[in-house]
Amino acid sequence: MNVIFLDIDGVLNNQDYAVWLHDKMHITTGVYRVLDPKSVQCLNDILAKVDAKIVISSSWRVLHSYKELGEILENQGLKNGSELVIGQTPKSRRDWERGD
Repeated sequence: MNVIFLDIDGVLNNQDYAVWLHDKMHITTGVYRVLDPKSVQCLNDILAKVDAKIVISSSWRVLHSYKELGEILENQGLKNGSELVIGQTPKSRRDWERGD
């Protein structure tokens, strides 16, 4: 089985899309919780070409279980997200520290 370790921030959501949501759609809160449809479609395309499951490595796993994240991803366009997300990397006390 192939596995994709998926980060969300900067991969499925991004600053350009957040700015567009703010400026064009006048959405002022939660813009980083809305995934870029083009990025989600790229992930769908990858998943269609390789038989893979998803393990969440994003800091989003601190606030949501992998099952909840599968549903969130599916609701935002990931085909069969609830079935494809099979786990998450272990949580640590450093999950909110960024390396950038």
